[in-house]
Amino acid sequence: MFIEHEGVKLFYEDVGQGSPALVFVHGWLMTHEVWGDQVRAFAPHSRVITPDLRGFGQSDKPPGEYTFKRFAADLHEMLNQLGVQRPILVGWSKGASIGLVYASLYPDELTGLALVGGGAKFISTGDYPYGLPAPIFDDLLQQFDADFEGSTRGFIEGMLPERPGAHPLKDDLLNLCRTAVPAVALNSLRNDAADDLRGLLPELRLPVLIACGERDTVCPVAGSVYMRDRLPDAQIQIFPGLGHAPFLTDPAAFNQHLGAFISRLRPA
Repeated sequence: MFIEHEGVKLFYEDVGQGSPALVFVHGWLMTHEVWGDQVRAFAPHSRVITPDLRGFGQSDKPPGEYTFKRFAADLHEMLNQLGVQRPILVGWSKGASIGLVYASLYPDELTGLALVGGGAKFISTGDYPYGLPAPIFDDLLQQFDADFEGSTRGFIEGMLPERPGAHPLKDDLLNLCRTAVPAVALNSLRNDAADDLRGLLPELRLPVLIACGERDTVCPVAGSVYMRDRLPDAQIQIFPGLGHAPFLTDPAAFNQHLGAFISRLRPA
């Protein structure tokens, strides 16, 4: 299904019933399909909405700047059109950053926020050593410019240290990433790297679950702890031995912790 915002068609799936609704936001290069295990687990008891971000999956991929604020505005319009009020937003990686911006732009419009494999800043600096060093990021951009598919394969390998060698999950993720347009994806990544969301953290007065893999090298655990220490109402769950996508590599454990968080916020 699609809604339209600013002349751009945005794809989503909407299944199940129950309040508060759950909105799952995917990460860079990916699509709504990464959340299949969570849809199956939570749709029997909750309304579950899984969008494709502008520029990814089945959504339109127009030229322009792809920023966290634009993604958040798209999502806000989608939820308004669908009549969704005060959902719990679950964002992975880039989706976690979108969740932080959404909660800042639209205070009091979320019941809760779950940040999975996320961080408040992508590039490390002297006062924030938990991101990617700028020279390594520049090399990463050059690699993607030169060989987008090969670099995507390497990116997926780095996300899943708990799945060494060939694995069907890696093939599935690569197929999802093939729906991305390189120019759009790299514009989005450059804008992600330019943003610093640390100043938003103390302002967010809603319950937050932070979930991260112990072996995450994309958004290291230290960045998750940094957010936990600065958000007014946050709890953290670190998954031993897992990498950047704990909801994919151990969905049972992830769903258990997310379900407990949801239950805490569900009206009695």
